[in-house]
Amino acid sequence: MTTQEAAKLLPRTSAATLARWARDGDVPVTKLRPSGRMLFLRSDIEALVERKNSVSEERIKKSTASADSARGVEGLEPLPGFEGV
Repeated sequence: MTTQEAAKLLPRTSAATLARWARDGDVPVTKLRPSGRMLFLRSDIEALVERKNSVSEERIKKSTASADSARGVEGLEPLPGFEGV
């Protein structure tokens, strides 16, 4: 898939950012010669989405735990219907 198509699958990621990541070696890419056009495998982009999601979830958990600790709400039971939120 093209850089533009791949970037559409990545939340809040522009085609320019994806191209930079590819140039930096952070994302697998195939470059066509002599044009230099970049092509991405859907499986590589989906794996990147998974990694971004898991990092985001971990950041949310840490942030929530820090905020709860600062407010002194550790150990409180969640309201009914809000378990796991």
